[in-house]
Amino acid sequence: MRRVTRFWIVICITAVAGLGGLLLMSSERTASIRSEDSIQQWKEDLDFLANELPQKHINLFHQVNKEQFMDKVNKLKEHLPHMTDQQRKVGIMELIASVGEAHTNVAAIDSKLPMYLFQFSDGIYCLMANSEYSSIVGRRITQVNGIEIETVRNAYRKIIPHENEYWINTMFPQYLTDTDLLVGLGLSKLTNEVEITYIDQNAQQHKIKVSIPTENNVKKDVIQIASPPLYWMYQNEYYYYQYIPEQKTMYFQYNRCMEDENKNFNDFAREMLKEMKEKGAEKLVVDLRLNGGGNSAHIAPLMDNFYNTFDQNQIHTYVLLSNRTFSSALFNAIDLKDKLYATWIGEPTGGKPNSYGDILSLQLPHSKLKVYYSTKYFKLAYDDNQVSFFPDVPMNWMMKDLMEGRDPLMEYVFEQKYD
Repeated sequence: MRRVTRFWIVICITAVAGLGGLLLMSSERTASIRSEDSIQQWKEDLDFLANELPQKHINLFHQVNKEQFMDKVNKLKEHLPHMTDQQRKVGIMELIASVGEAHTNVAAIDSKLPMYLFQFSDGIYCLMANSEYSSIVGRRITQVNGIEIETVRNAYRKIIPHENEYWINTMFPQYLTDTDLLVGLGLSKLTNEVEITYIDQNAQQHKIKVSIPTENNVKKDVIQIASPPLYWMYQNEYYYYQYIPEQKTMYFQYNRCMEDENKNFNDFAREMLKEMKEKGAEKLVVDLRLNGGGNSAHIAPLMDNFYNTFDQNQIHTYVLLSNRTFSSALFNAIDLKDKLYATWIGEPTGGKPNSYGDILSLQLPHSKLKVYYSTKYFKLAYDDNQVSFFPDVPMNWMMKDLMEGRDPLMEYVFEQKYD
């Protein structure tokens, strides 16, 4: 009998708010402004933002100039009297997204719908939901409130800070679970319920109404995968390694560029390299598919000790990338390619090679919306117009493969033979 394993899905996307593991999926709710001075308070928030952000951001007007930015601010202020609070929040998110870089964003996303969605190359799937909605778990989402999912995605593009389409693939499913945004974008009339259309295993279409839960600690159903691939089993770990003897391959999953308080990375790296040496490893796989960033220097002990352990070209190195690879993880990818001559496999990265980062934040005085902004510019490629790091070996990340317990990227690595 094949063992069926249950997993809690990693819901937070680290470092989209910037380096250091800040979370865009913030639990902070927009403060309710319901006094008769509401409109004036929103105007004051916009004035505060328009004054402070250009001073604090290292180069706020790199995509839109100051006049264009202020025109957007003034138009939003003019429309405030005719807008709901949800529309006002969306308006500020659209303003910030127009800056044109992914680290500068509004931490206004509050996942209220009791489900977790994930973008694969073959669609958006629900990987977790409250038990009353168990029928949707593992199913592909095709419509929201009767609107085709691609149409919904296009509506969200204007409020998701991004520098390429790959980052939208990563973030759109997270934004989709906040009903305030659906209302603010005019895609829903209700803030407490959404109708989801999905396709079952027999390609039949179904509709289900998903509501915001009224109580905590509700039982949840998580997707079940027989014989899950390594990357899925250990996705909640900051970092993990496992030697695969029959393939003479060390698999190193690096999910967060930050220290695990229960597992010193310097010791971790030494132990991994020692095991590689003792067991005669020929290949090293560094899996960055779920890595959204943190501190790019955190991987240094691995790089520093590698040359003290192995001769040059003794180990064949592979780096696995996805649309979720972002921020500091890009530094690690290029470092591994430059120093260990790694081959990149997978999807284009969600992060742009030459971009802004190293974030700080400010908070709007009345709505309490928190805005993250970049304080440095980083250059990893010669071409400023290069939108992504593209893999040497392009391969899709498909739900079908996950359900079958397959990892085509690792299969590719195993197929490579050396004399």
